Amino acid sequence: MDWEPPPCGWLKFNVAGVSLDERAGCGGVLRDEKGVVSALFSGATSFDLNMVLNWLKYRSLSPWSLRKLFVKIEDGCRHIAEIQFAVTNHKKNGMAETLAKADMSRKNFFKAAW
Repeated sequence: MDWEPPPCGWLKFNVAGVSLDERAGCGGVLRDEKGVVSALFSGATSFDLNMVLNWLKYRSLSPWSLRKLFVKIEDGCRHIAEIQFAVTNHKKNGMAETLAKADMSRKNFFKAAW
């Protein structure tokens, strides 16, 4: 399965989580409808992706230690006309999954935007 682009004028932010033995990693990539990448990140994590998705949907579920981060995310979302969260088949999320696998043991998050 291939990556599916967002509708024209939208951006798509694919995020993936991968675990192997005692290690876990996450990665993400932001692309437009042409597949042009404008941001990406990767690093080690200890959070389940579905748990984080629920934190984004239901603010009261997010842990206190991450409240400042979620306030920043919510503030950023206010500047976006429409936002949708969805879970998709990992085979359609190849680049994000590759980023997650590559940096499962990284101590610091890697991020880039242009």
